[in-house]
Amino acid sequence: AVKGAAIRRFMEIQPFAGRRHVFLGDDTSDENGFEAINETNGISIRVKPRGPTVASYGLDDVTEAIAWLEANFGAAQVS
Repeated sequence: AVKGAAIRRFMEIQPFAGRRHVFLGDDTSDENGFEAINETNGISIRVKPRGPTVASYGLDDVTEAIAWLEANFGAAQVS
């Protein structure tokens, strides 16, 4: 519930308000975050391990997630 509440709060303030949101997560603690993103027609992505999820999409691993981010948003930096 904490991640979902935090995401909902961020979506109310600038510069996040009025935008399409993207949330990637990799475990069951991210499910309420996916729900919050789905409520606003955002993009929710579960990165393995796969299993029951409310995320709209799934990716196999971090490498695939980075490739997806680069393809959709430009070069990603990993630190």
